[in-house]
Amino acid sequence: MPDHQKGDREREGKDKGRALLLLLIAVLTGAFLAVVFLAVNPWSARTRANRYVAQAEKHVEDGDYPQALYKSGLAVRSDPDSPEALWVRGRAYLELDKLEQAVSSCSRAISLDPELAGAYNTRAWAYAGLGRFEKAIEDAGRAVELDPELAPAYSIRGYAEAQIGDFEAAVADTTRAVELDPESASGYYYRSVAYLAMEQTDMAASDASKAIELDSDFARAYYARGRAYESMRMIDEAVSDYKRAVELDPEYQDPRAALSRLGIKGY
Repeated sequence: MPDHQKGDREREGKDKGRALLLLLIAVLTGAFLAVVFLAVNPWSARTRANRYVAQAEKHVEDGDYPQALYKSGLAVRSDPDSPEALWVRGRAYLELDKLEQAVSSCSRAISLDPELAGAYNTRAWAYAGLGRFEKAIEDAGRAVELDPELAPAYSIRGYAEAQIGDFEAAVADTTRAVELDPESASGYYYRSVAYLAMEQTDMAASDASKAIELDSDFARAYYARGRAYESMRMIDEAVSDYKRAVELDPEYQDPRAALSRLGIKGY
């Protein structure tokens, strides 16, 4: 083969090699840029956050609160400015009895979306759990202003009102809660608490029974009915309800104290 043909072949081989190298660099560069784009693109982050929010909400509905907290945490990391992600994380904190964290997460959600009724409602429940009843009433009030059919907000406002001695308002709010959601065990329970404070024991026992009918594992409803029965001198029935409350929630001290007061040992 003439020397000039050998040179042409060598140049052709080198050119093909360069072309393949350039193509490989282009592919790798494109893939890298795509990864960077996905990482920094806010719409992609929001899409991921929304997906995690949906998963967290499903875990809340299923009662799997640790997983709800985990998924909502991923949502917040994906989009730190998502009110919905912060709110669902607040709900998970609330269910796990991490009340200060629930308040903090919902407060951040509200700062981003001042019209997010659910966040006010969740924060109201957390405030009530912390004994900050005036704050709970304020937040629940804002929640029902934004969403007049939000039954849980009426329930918790009624409970908080009962705790500060405004029993008529408590009965009115919890009545509204059960009107909006007749399947709300908490609404009937909180109204029974208000009736107990007003010494309307028949009504208290009736509402506590309805709460138990709707949620047979509702320890506090058994305790409330036990108190009503005790006030009506139905001691055997009261003892039975107090025992059931302890069985359902061994950490719940009020029914234990009631049993001890009545001379029942072993609880």
